[in-house]
Amino acid sequence: MMYIFDTNVFITASRTFYGFDIAPGFWEWIKDAGLTNAASSVHTKSEINAGKYSMEEDPLKAWAAGVRSDFWVDDTVETVAAMVELREWAEAPQRPYLESAVADFLDSVDFRIIAQAKAQGAILVTHELSEPQRRNRVKIPDACTGVGVVSLDPIAAYRSLGLRLNAA
Repeated sequence: MMYIFDTNVFITASRTFYGFDIAPGFWEWIKDAGLTNAASSVHTKSEINAGKYSMEEDPLKAWAAGVRSDFWVDDTVETVAAMVELREWAEAPQRPYLESAVADFLDSVDFRIIAQAKAQGAILVTHELSEPQRRNRVKIPDACTGVGVVSLDPIAAYRSLGLRLNAA
């Protein structure tokens, strides 16, 4: 099974419990063979690189630059087809979303990574929580459910992928 990671997984990990200074093994596990069935979007990488800090000041940017190139997946013809389905789902009249929420969603990285997960039959890993009645924002887990994509929180994904962190 393929896993696609939302940007918030990397940002939260780097700024909290998996900081580069205290959990380097976590980052090596992602970067190396531990995640042969995992990937993330090139759009995720662009979000990581969009921050105001230089690579020298931001270890997450430096890490992203060193990850194998096939970890960052591009859109495919199948992704574009999945975008059409996802757009139709988001714009359906029975959805509770405001027009502005749908417009923001369709212009977001979230939209693209959900479509990539749909196209690849992948699981999308995110910290976002479902809020199906929210009107002002389309949440990743709700959009995933709407188009038949499985979403998991990071800890469930790490367990599924076999992550084991041992103190040195």
